[in-house]
Amino acid sequence: MFLSCVSTRHIFIINTENDSVGRVAVIEIGMGEVSSCVAMVKEGERVTKGQCIGRFEFGGSSHVVVFDRKAKLRFNESLFETELKDGEEKSKIQLVNSWLAKASE
Repeated sequence: MFLSCVSTRHIFIINTENDSVGRVAVIEIGMGEVSSCVAMVKEGERVTKGQCIGRFEFGGSSHVVVFDRKAKLRFNESLFETELKDGEEKSKIQLVNSWLAKASE
């Protein structure tokens, strides 16, 4: 928790054109002394689905995606699946460019 407060971070707030989704915040946190966040877009720039908006450099990092309270979303069920590996329950990996959630009416 402490590192997320003092480390380098970017906050992107995206105003979607879909009323079922509303605004989406993407928070990138470059963890540790050498990690950094690099923005690939500028404030006010229009972004499209799948576009790279930022990246991490030099090591450990974390992120969070926050959806608008009024968002009507259907999350990818595979995100909640787990598998047993070496006797321990492990969450499945979310692949790059795979879908997290879809707008539902």
